[in-house]
Amino acid sequence: MLIDNINYLRKYYRPIRDYLKDNEEDILTQPIYVVKSKTGQLSLEITVETGTVSIHSKYDPEKEAQRLISKYEEDMNQYKQVFFYGIGLGYHVKAFMEKYPNLTYTLYEPNPAIFYHFLANKKIEDLNEKQIKDIYLETSENEKNLMLNQFVNQLDDNVLFVSLPSYEKIFQKEYQLFLTQFKKKMKDKNTTFFTNLAFEKRWTINSMKNFPAVLNTPNILQAGNSDIIKGLPVILVAAGPSLNNEIENLRYIKENKLAYIFAVGSANKALINNDILPDAVCTYDPQGHNYKVFEEIIKKGLEIPLIFGSSVGYETIKKYSGPKAHMITSQDTVSQYYLGEEATDAVINDASSIAIITLQLLVKLQVSSIILVGQNLAYKDSEFYSKGIDYSNMGKDYSITQDVKNKAITIKDVNGNDILTSKGFFDMKQELEQYISLTNIKVINTTVGGACIKGTTFIRLHDLILNHLCLPVVDDNWFEKLNINYDVAKVKEKQETMNSNFKEFGVILGNLEKILQQINLLVSKQQVSNLERQFNRLDKEFKRFRDNQYYKVFINPMVRISLELTIQKIQSIRFMEDQLIKGETTVKIFDKFLSECKLDSHNISPVYSTLEQSYKKTRGGNIYELKK
Repeated sequence: MLIDNINYLRKYYRPIRDYLKDNEEDILTQPIYVVKSKTGQLSLEITVETGTVSIHSKYDPEKEAQRLISKYEEDMNQYKQVFFYGIGLGYHVKAFMEKYPNLTYTLYEPNPAIFYHFLANKKIEDLNEKQIKDIYLETSENEKNLMLNQFVNQLDDNVLFVSLPSYEKIFQKEYQLFLTQFKKKMKDKNTTFFTNLAFEKRWTINSMKNFPAVLNTPNILQAGNSDIIKGLPVILVAAGPSLNNEIENLRYIKENKLAYIFAVGSANKALINNDILPDAVCTYDPQGHNYKVFEEIIKKGLEIPLIFGSSVGYETIKKYSGPKAHMITSQDTVSQYYLGEEATDAVINDASSIAIITLQLLVKLQVSSIILVGQNLAYKDSEFYSKGIDYSNMGKDYSITQDVKNKAITIKDVNGNDILTSKGFFDMKQELEQYISLTNIKVINTTVGGACIKGTTFIRLHDLILNHLCLPVVDDNWFEKLNINYDVAKVKEKQETMNSNFKEFGVILGNLEKILQQINLLVSKQQVSNLERQFNRLDKEFKRFRDNQYYKVFINPMVRISLELTIQKIQSIRFMEDQLIKGETTVKIFDKFLSECKLDSHNISPVYSTLEQSYKKTRGGNIYELKK
């Protein structure tokens, strides 16, 4: 490799340098050769099963690069950055950079041997290295996933995906797989962005307001509690239209205690309307109106156990008077801090539906089998929900419109027939399948006419009763055996530490504001020579700010989108040569972010002040017991 490239990699991409050095002997045995084109420019040839093929034009690689650029000219104004899949010898990369110097570029090379030959024959500095946002070298499937996640998570503008045409042919399978994964990551990024935007502040406020309830209810996943239904079958009842057909089967199962029945979402409405009381209902939705799912239970005062995710809408916990237990969810940074790793070791990952949350829960409870009922994940005879469930936005006839059908996706049902589903249901199905693939617990899908769910076995519920659910297994008092095992003394210690961090948060925030004022002053006086020192001070103080426990637990989860955008904007001006503009822009970026942090801290201060009362109101000393 060229010494300039070695030094560049040592400085900016040390892991790539180490990999190429450690694997140099193997790389040089790969059938990739440097050749000259008709115009004398270097090219690469690679030997594959069908023969020898060229990475670049055999005649004029530079002209070929210009032709590639011309394909994108009309649409370039909508992009701020370019992602190259396949670098080759970099002709197309250089051509893009020269024509569009204001864009940033990410270079992704799936073949280490090709990248080695690039480094051995072309200088990275011949490209405009300040335009290079990142260089990725694929060395394994795991590394590919990590790099894709990193790229997508840092993305803040529209990106143009450009693949070297020869790679599409030579590495056809690898390219198609990468493109599929790239598109999925981008789609997931957009979904996550809007989910975070909608709920990031709600999750924290809910977690704070729910913390007293967390302290006063059993954690169903703690040692001692998690064994209560271990090795027993559980029916996970969802609100799909196929639930209508299973009411009598569920009644038989309930009356004969053949399996535990956990209802998710609004499925409890259909069951209660048919005089079937589930053994538990589960909930996690952070929205304020979530309690409406349980209106029948609340109005009738039914004593049905509620298992709630700790970041659920606090209104639900306030209104639900029946027995409760909780599971700590990944969005709840409050409980995870105060209760510690030991108490919150079994955290449930946030998901797109309560069915997926409950599936995770049942897996952690090590039940013998998970039986899905009413999990249609698709439309059935123009129905959206089971009868007995009224959502005003869907109409009281529970039907879907022609417009909704026109936008639907066609998938296979449990019998291999074509059925329609929505994009939302399709995404839920994929997520559910992912979690099912991670467990050895048998998952049985009894949903007649429902979507085919990979990893499940389809058995009709009636047949399941005849052949599998033969013995009574349900303990009617199972929920009363759950215990609370939180150490209040440790919670108190954590609160004292947090109070100290809360004070420090205010001090650091003040320091950051003073540094920004100083940068503003230097910019106004055009004192460029002193700006670098202030930038360094800002970096150090901002690191202290982000390391502060009060910020980490309460503020960071509420500003995650703003933080992501702030970091991306700071990175975009990192190499800005005009220090005055850089200073002015830096102040604007940080001012906006710190103002949001300040406002959020002010808004949660009344709730924060009540946290200390949470452990003082608990009973029984350090370890307290469930109120019977």
